[in-house]
Amino acid sequence: MKFSDQSQNVRYPKVFQPEIHTIPQRPSPAPDPSMFIKSAQLSQSLLADAQKVVKQMASSKSFSQKIMTAAQDSKQSEVTEMIKKIGLTTVPKVRITPDGIRMDFDSKIEAAPGDTHVIILLRWHTF
Repeated sequence: MKFSDQSQNVRYPKVFQPEIHTIPQRPSPAPDPSMFIKSAQLSQSLLADAQKVVKQMASSKSFSQKIMTAAQDSKQSEVTEMIKKIGLTTVPKVRITPDGIRMDFDSKIEAAPGDTHVIILLRWHTF
């Protein structure tokens, strides 16, 4: 295959013409950190709730065993109720499987156009 464009020490095949395939870059707007800051602030309360749940699971063998048993028996509502009873500001969306649990702490409020999520995945078995 024959190569060209020796002027820049870049070798392209003749079929590739970089001047045709480049996309013009538009200037980016000046950064406005207000939404980013709001998201970080919202995540702090979500992290506090996530920490409460994880702390309860890590410190209570009986609680963890009840969660695991209910999850393995596909009792979604029972798992969610046990997590609610911990006393959280934001109750996570819970998804269970026979080998683990996923908790999605979601801060959807109208004041913040973007979503802020803290997702915790915990496993107790690998297949």
